[in-house]
Amino acid sequence: MQEHRLRLLFLILLLIAVAVTVPYFLLRASGYRFDAGDLRFVPTGAIAVRAVPLGATVSIVGEDSEEQKAITAFSSTAFFPDLFPGTYRIDVHAAGRKRWTKTATVIASQTTAFSFVRLLPETVDATLTLPGPAKGIAPGPGGERIAAWSDTALGLYETATGQPVETGLSGALLGDIAEVRWLGETRLLVTFQSGVGMIIDELSADSPARLVPLPKTYDRVVPVRDEFLLARSRTGSIDLITLPGPNTPIPAPLPAEQIVESSLAMALHGDSFVYLDTGGILWVRELVRDEIRQRTVTPLQVPVIERLIASRHGTGYAVIDGNGGAWLVQQDSERFEPIAEGINDIAFSFDNKKLLLIGTREVSLYALEDRIEQPARKQGTRETITRVSDTIHAAEFLTPEEEHVLVRTADTISIFELDLRGEHNSWDVSGITAYAMQ
Repeated sequence: MQEHRLRLLFLILLLIAVAVTVPYFLLRASGYRFDAGDLRFVPTGAIAVRAVPLGATVSIVGEDSEEQKAITAFSSTAFFPDLFPGTYRIDVHAAGRKRWTKTATVIASQTTAFSFVRLLPETVDATLTLPGPAKGIAPGPGGERIAAWSDTALGLYETATGQPVETGLSGALLGDIAEVRWLGETRLLVTFQSGVGMIIDELSADSPARLVPLPKTYDRVVPVRDEFLLARSRTGSIDLITLPGPNTPIPAPLPAEQIVESSLAMALHGDSFVYLDTGGILWVRELVRDEIRQRTVTPLQVPVIERLIASRHGTGYAVIDGNGGAWLVQQDSERFEPIAEGINDIAFSFDNKKLLLIGTREVSLYALEDRIEQPARKQGTRETITRVSDTIHAAEFLTPEEEHVLVRTADTISIFELDLRGEHNSWDVSGITAYAMQ
């Protein structure tokens, strides 16, 4: 009898345990946890952090909890489920990399996601230094050589050593150089502030390089693949300049065909180019099939147009007027709309979903379409990414994910993330190291 009673008592205790435990695990699996302070089950949230490089450690610290997980080759995302709603400190670190930290808010029944965490090097070992100051540099297509120029000379240098390459260019070009671009491995396109331009040919030959002047003075010259130059003259005409193959010397004078009689500005995307006619209407012309179509209906009426910028796929176009005003026309629109003031330059992202508005000392992000994933953005909104004390020379999206922006000033290179939730993570180098990196 005593044994029978013990068995009955054990069965009752087992049923009680199952009755309590099963609902608990069911609730836990459904996103609920028991809050001992309030003596009730509450809905939970989660944090997900996708980070590079492999081997990085992700830590989260809450009011009453602390967890840690590693980024591995099998999982690039650290997922922390079943978190009580509230504020958490997130820390991502790896050896030799700068720490990434943020304060995040966990909301019930939601996942707070950080999908573009990139740990940048803590220090940079930049060994390339060039003799004397330079106004600008242009890396070659293969990365083995660099063209560097100042007010007194243009020279080529080996990337690995910084040693000059003998080309006969030393002291050959004097004046205010506006831009130097590579045309393949053996040619350079040099344009001056005055509008004069020339091609430096036969850079790989044993004999001194040849200087071939462009047929007119141009305010904008852009390469089209390897065989053409598209150039807008100071009088507004647009010329198509044909280049021979890389192993054939460039003739002088260069053959040039006028394809647009008059324009206010031009830009290139792929095998097409766009231009504003003198009435302020935007046109798109395909070079390969020689087709042309009208892109806008309402004229853009501004006193002066400084620049026309095209997105990579031609889904959007931007204009900077003479007063620093920024104008935008998108795929579903037939007219330019003003979006900002005090702008010096604009950069479209590769996916055409956002653009950078670059001022003298400020860079901001403009959303071209709604972004549902975190961080959420609404089309037409503008966020300030950074303000700096020095004059900004250039800013661009950092590939491949384009969730960081690289900003270059006279002696500093900085990288800022575009996710402004929590702390604003940044990375920068200055002085000779920044110059060598450029």
